[in-house]
Amino acid sequence: MKDEQINNFFKEHKQILDENSFEERLMQAIKVLPVPVRKQTISRTWLITAVSSLIGVALFVLLGGSESLSEGLEQIFYTISVAGKITPEIIVSAFFVLLMLAGVSKFAIEEF
Repeated sequence: MKDEQINNFFKEHKQILDENSFEERLMQAIKVLPVPVRKQTISRTWLITAVSSLIGVALFVLLGGSESLSEGLEQIFYTISVAGKITPEIIVSAFFVLLMLAGVSKFAIEEF
């Protein structure tokens, strides 16, 4: 019963819009609205990321990070070669290192 009442209501109160006048009024209303202006500035996130990256690279070079990195990689490869096979400990360690890197990467590129 309610569906019929709703349909009858809309049939009785049907409005026909003149397409030309509606379009003209719409275009006039749109012309009044302000045009958004987008500033061409560097966002705070990108600035913080760039500065932090530069500081990190500078500290890495100044504190001999390349030597530590090469020694660490040598130790990893030595451990794998001595073990003769990939053990569960190596797989778990590699998984957590990759998980940590993924988390740091997501944090570094995430918009605030």
